[in-house]
Amino acid sequence: MDHARNLGINILVGATSSSVAGCITNPIDVVKTEMQVSNTSIGPISTLQRRISQRGVMSLWAGIPAMILRSFFYAGLRFGTYEPIKDILGAKQNPTMWRKLLAGTLSGSLGAMAANPVEVVKTRIQADPSRYSSTGAAFMQMASTEGIAGFSKGLIPHILRGASVTASQLAVYDDTKHRLKQHTGLAEGIPLRFCSSMVAGIVVTTASSPFDVIKTRCMTQARG
Repeated sequence: MDHARNLGINILVGATSSSVAGCITNPIDVVKTEMQVSNTSIGPISTLQRRISQRGVMSLWAGIPAMILRSFFYAGLRFGTYEPIKDILGAKQNPTMWRKLLAGTLSGSLGAMAANPVEVVKTRIQADPSRYSSTGAAFMQMASTEGIAGFSKGLIPHILRGASVTASQLAVYDDTKHRLKQHTGLAEGIPLRFCSSMVAGIVVTTASSPFDVIKTRCMTQARG
């Protein structure tokens, strides 16, 4: 009972925190998505300016409802199941890097599989807000015209991205934090978390970028 309760709390906390962060960073995600689907080689600032001039400032928050829904599947599951999987693999008694990486890979893959239909809708709305009248309309239109194949678009690169993101983010953060505490004497607190997050952020961006580009291009394609 306690394990189920803790799992539920971890999923809820992960989903809620991801939703709040997503609302703040959505403009960056929109610009990233537009750059990934564009055939031009302009930079992020020029992409941002073009987006605002063509679609308006509010288009930078396109896909918010889908992003929040996605958070409960993707972030909730990958954060919520990481610790239980890590415990099953014996990482608490023997915190080796490979155990943490495997736990991150499994939890990230699980979250990506569960969230893929919502991820497709979110990505399409961010890339082109005029494509669907609403998030609900997107689900209904895709279900009637594309079926399961539409909701499964980009599934493999999405799983690979989820696995690489979670494995590198959580495992590298966890391991960096452990090593910094062991070798530098840093105590639990903001400086330790900040340094660990910086290292994990660099690794996760590098590891996941190729899969992210492929995922976005697959998901934004119409049927056929």
